[in-house]
Amino acid sequence: MLQSKMKTSILLLMPFLIVSMLQGQTRKDLLWEYQKYQTNDHHLGIALPGPINELSNEEIRALLDSAWTKKQIIIFLQIFDYLENPICSEKKFSEYEINRALRNFGLDNALRYKLGLNNHTLSVLFDRYLNSDEEQHLSYLIKQTGLTYNQVDILLIAYKKDLKLQIWIKGKNSNSKFLYLSSFKITDSSVAIPGPKSEYGDRLAPEGYYTLEYYPSFRWSDFYLAFRVSYPNEADLIRRRYWGISNKSGGDINIHGSCISIGCIPIGNPDMEELFFLIRANQKNGSNINVLLLPFDFKKIGLHDLTEGAYNGNRKLYAFWQSLEKIDRCFQNTGMIPILSIDQTTGYYKLD
Repeated sequence: MLQSKMKTSILLLMPFLIVSMLQGQTRKDLLWEYQKYQTNDHHLGIALPGPINELSNEEIRALLDSAWTKKQIIIFLQIFDYLENPICSEKKFSEYEINRALRNFGLDNALRYKLGLNNHTLSVLFDRYLNSDEEQHLSYLIKQTGLTYNQVDILLIAYKKDLKLQIWIKGKNSNSKFLYLSSFKITDSSVAIPGPKSEYGDRLAPEGYYTLEYYPSFRWSDFYLAFRVSYPNEADLIRRRYWGISNKSGGDINIHGSCISIGCIPIGNPDMEELFFLIRANQKNGSNINVLLLPFDFKKIGLHDLTEGAYNGNRKLYAFWQSLEKIDRCFQNTGMIPILSIDQTTGYYKLD
């Protein structure tokens, strides 16, 4: 039984352990990822065997993969409180601290720090996570639904005013309703400012329906871990034209760790760690992962309750919010995202 569980864990963990995610990278991509690693995670202490310009792509990949294995081990030790898990900043851990944490975790001498920063140690930690009985872990919550950790479609819903990011799941590619899983606090109050991001420097978070994008360098994000929101999407670009906005649209909008941001969705490091692993496991398996970013919870605040001051008398903004309200109310009534299309004149969402 234990061997069966371990095999299951290793299969689930493969999206994180294998290097295949790097195989499609060009040398330029690899050098960019290495630069991000050097800037944000060089403290992990995984060194190149020589000057980077003299190394092959495979040697650079090997370094980055080793560093990522070590970072994941540290993350899981934090998740289980064997290492301090700071909310808003990444603590740098000494070799002694990591060694002590592995020992306290119960790993024997063969798996301790000097020998244990490898995929086998990582699979042991991940197996514990998958079988966790601690209610704050997403793995435990998914287990209670009867669904499989890496076989779910994921919907994230951010209610900007409430500073909440909700996580909903359903069986992969199924027609079933989404099940509520958990809610994370958005850690920067500026996200609550209503209105959709429309141009560079407006300091607003987007509003609309998006996908999440991933690049290997996001493992070494300036904000700890990250996924990119697909802003600007087609709806944003059409709406910008309709609203007469000619400035640059801006971009690089992420859901990420840390606590401070401008236009992004920060949720702190501990919550981002759990969300990162869940999303990556399912992205690698071809699951659907989408994000609905809303100014309000329309069940709490109907547009008819708003004064003109809430939207500065901007009737176009009000009409845009009406299209978002229809999506939100449909989801809250049915547990499903309706089939959506985009008005080619206004960029507003339509329910088909």
